[in-house]
Amino acid sequence: MALESKLADIKKHISLKQETHIGDIVIIGTGNDILYATVRDIRLDIKKNWYSVHITILAMPPVKLIWKLRQPQMCGEIFSINGEEYFMAAVAFDPEPADRPGDDRGCNEINDRSGKVLQFIPKNQQQEEHNE
Repeated sequence: MALESKLADIKKHISLKQETHIGDIVIIGTGNDILYATVRDIRLDIKKNWYSVHITILAMPPVKLIWKLRQPQMCGEIFSINGEEYFMAAVAFDPEPADRPGDDRGCNEINDRSGKVLQFIPKNQQQEEHNE
């Protein structure tokens, strides 16, 4: 029950996606901790309707895990591993704003700016060219 209330509290502060895909950042809840991870791979498992979910916990050092989950378990349903309850759900980050405040140019106008290309030369090479 404590994990259900923790998940409800998280949903008040963080937007969660309806689905989880490769490359998503997920939030993982345990009885004691809230962790972030990235989904490296999702593969069909031998067992029907189950998936091998390859994740890396974003901690120091990073921890690589493979969990066998059903789709609802990848999307916020509480599940158990070795008697301990967990939940996992992809975080829905806000998309970058198309325009910055005070800037009414479109993307093409911003990216097509002409400008001077600067060449950076290491100091020791600059001195050699200067001496010649």
